[in-house]
Amino acid sequence: MGASSTSKDVVRASLWRMPVDNGTEVRVVDSLHQPAGVSIVDDGVYFSIQGETSSNQFIVRFLNAHTGNTRDVATLSGPLGWGLSMAPDRRSLLFVKVQAGGFDLMLTRLVR
Repeated sequence: MGASSTSKDVVRASLWRMPVDNGTEVRVVDSLHQPAGVSIVDDGVYFSIQGETSSNQFIVRFLNAHTGNTRDVATLSGPLGWGLSMAPDRRSLLFVKVQAGGFDLMLTRLVR
């Protein structure tokens, strides 16, 4: 995973794939919401990106490591803090939401 900073202290991160046998690395996601906004599972990775219509909307996507396909799994209202974790049964998502004066740990059920 790569990251770079901008003048507004916003971290822009990207997600890369590299074969175990030291092949060429390939960028698979151009822009993550933030570097800690990923959750790795056995067949891929869940990650958050900022929505296109609102700066306070975030989309959680799943990238299938075998096919390279992505799909949206949730839309969250923000602002979001650092951290994202998918439950082992993949029915719930744990994330940090920024609230006035602090942070809240949020658990949301996913609809399939």
